[in-house]
Order: sequence, then C-alpha cells, then structure tokens
Amino acid sequence: PHAYYSESKRKAAIGVVIRAVERKMNRMFDRVIHVSAEEEKYALTHKLVNRNKSVVIANGIQDFEVTKKTNVNPTFINVARCGYQKNPELFIGVAECILHEEESFKFIWVGDGPLLDKCRALVKEKGIQDSVSFVGYSKEVFGYLENANVFFSTSRYEGLPFSVIEAMAAKLPVILTNVIGHQELVKDNGILISSNADLTSSSTMIAKFTDVLANEKEMGMASYKIFQKKYRVEDMIKKIERIYDHKW
Repeated sequence: PHAYYSESKRKAAIGVVIRAVERKMNRMFDRVIHVSAEEEKYALTHKLVNRNKSVVIANGIQDFEVTKKTNVNPTFINVARCGYQKNPELFIGVAECILHEEESFKFIWVGDGPLLDKCRALVKEKGIQDSVSFVGYSKEVFGYLENANVFFSTSRYEGLPFSVIEAMAAKLPVILTNVIGHQELVKDNGILISSNADLTSSSTMIAKFTDVLANEKEMGMASYKIFQKKYRVEDMIKKIERIYDHKW
C-alpha cells in the first residue's frame, strides 16, 4: 500500500472508519503487497488483511554513481512532497531550533505540494530564509543529494520511502522520524527522532545532529551497505514476478 492512511494519528472515531475502509479494500485482492515489515505488522495488528494474503516486498531502486562535494556549511536535505504526510512544519521547527546555536547549518526541502507557499512564508516570518530553503519541484534531485551531508525526513507516517532509499544509495547518513516505514531503514547509518520532538531544547537537538555529522562518512557507508543488501530494484522485480507467476 505504500503506507496505510490510518497510520496517521487522528480522532479515534475517524481512525475506526478509515481502517474499516482499508479492511474492505484489502478483501478485494488475492495478495496484498506490503513494502516494509513494519507496514505489514501494522496491517496484521489492526486486522486490515488476512495473514495468508499478505507478503512483504521492499521497495528497490537502481544503484547510481554520486560525486560527493565538500560543503562549507553542513547541509541537511529532504526530498518529498510538501504536504501533510511529510510534515514540513516539523522540518522548519527543527531547523529554527538548531539555527539558534548553529548558524552555519543549511536546511533544504526539495519538492512541490500544497503546503509549499505556506512553508516559504513561515520560513520568511521566522527570519531564517538565508538558512532554510523550500526550492519546490526540481529535476536535479541527485545534484542536491551530492551537495548534502545528511538526509533529514520528518514524515508523520510512511510505507518505505523511495527518497530515503535514494539518499542511502547516495551514501548519506539519515535522520528520520520514528514512524512506520522509517524504523527499519536505520541501523548504524543515522538516528531516529520523535515526530513530537522537543523543540524547546536546542542543545539536545544540536547534539543529535552534530553527532551524525561527526560520523558522516561511516554512517554514509553503512547506508550504502544497507541499500545494497535490501533495497535493490533487481531483487524487488524478482519477488514481484514470483507473485504473478503464482510461486509465492
């Protein structure tokens, strides 16, 4: 499903209705492919799918070459649709918190979406437009990844995001919110932070970010090794073919 809509926190009654719809939709299919083990666990826990119909096939991408560039200013990047699910307001909040003490840091959000203009206005209102950029849609995503030090995603919920896998293939450490779809992507290659992060303590947040920067090379290589082991497009295609050949 690339994330169940019901994963997002909302009023209990609304969640019940959404899960009922998702449950009914899943009954229509012979197989339900989940893109992460966490996503499948969520579906089984909430009885959105029968166990005998469920299978996990992780998202995969092609490997690609990157030419890492040296930055004067440490740069944190997110590549995502600028909408509710991706929580750009938290991205801005964390950036503002850190920039109180670390004025040299840069934060870049690449991606269009319904909240783009609002986020640009919020950045300007907070007076951090020299350090935080919402660039909108770009065809040069890999160029931005080459110029970044760390990938920083603030999503409220996920399935298994291609953008994070691309960042891992580009040998970037990751800082991700601790939600379904992010958790299994972090192992010695970055950190998880709360989606309800405490933005009143800049020293705590700065310590987390600077620790990742201090281990950028090692964590970046760990990202690439995880990508090679688990998230190659060739492996994804083979597994999907087995489904359609009725061998799984």
